[in-house]
Amino acid sequence: PGAALRRQTELGATRHRHSPLISEAPLSEDQVRQVASIDYRDPVVALLLGLFFGALGVDRFYNGDTGLALGKLFTFGGLGIWAIVDLFLIMNAVKRKNLEKLNAALGMASPNP
Repeated sequence: PGAALRRQTELGATRHRHSPLISEAPLSEDQVRQVASIDYRDPVVALLLGLFFGALGVDRFYNGDTGLALGKLFTFGGLGIWAIVDLFLIMNAVKRKNLEKLNAALGMASPNP
């Protein structure tokens, strides 16, 4: 059993090492400071804001989507329909915005969805 476990660990380490998603270069001090100073938004907070104030666009203001937020505000959430649909979309929108901030801090290109 020990040899099989050791072999699995070696295979796992090999797979992890050659993964194209993980950079092998360590972060510089400047990159560490930039990543630590990013103002990430919490997707759960955005969902709760959307649940209670979604028709007013507060969830989109929270995420930094000012144009969409104004659209929701002036149409009262698309007469409620847009506000309901946004309950299903807002968490991923916040995660996507957080990833864009992280990629910008690291100097990487943003992934295409």
